[in-house]
Amino acid sequence: MAGSSLVVFDFDWSLVNENSDTWVIKVLTPELVKYMETLRADQAGGYYKQWTKLMDHLVSKMMQDENITLEQLNKALESIPVFAETITAIKLAQNNGAQLAILSDANEHYINIILKHLGIDCFPMIVTNLATVEQFEENKAVLRISPF
Repeated sequence: MAGSSLVVFDFDWSLVNENSDTWVIKVLTPELVKYMETLRADQAGGYYKQWTKLMDHLVSKMMQDENITLEQLNKALESIPVFAETITAIKLAQNNGAQLAILSDANEHYINIILKHLGIDCFPMIVTNLATVEQFEENKAVLRISPF
């Protein structure tokens, strides 16, 4: 279609001014930051070299071992910094008929919570890692993150 535009955003450090994966860890369980760095640096245990596997492990640990609730996780996501100009640019592109998409190595839960909090509902295409909420005890849930 002549004259139409597609605007594709990354999420972390583009649409939001942080890495959403590490943001929740720093905000909710700062004591796990060193643990995360150790796992990333461990050459022998290469399993956690893959970012999404590492994030799944850390979020599971936060929610199961540290008793972080899904509500607390969502509140931390809602506190992530965003430039007002980024929101203005998104709305300007939308108002001028551009198709908008997000292509990110974050995950669908984080992205959806943040977009909802910001009042942004103009990304019909979001390509990212999957996230599902699983119950592990009667009143406890854990967010599981898996690669796209």
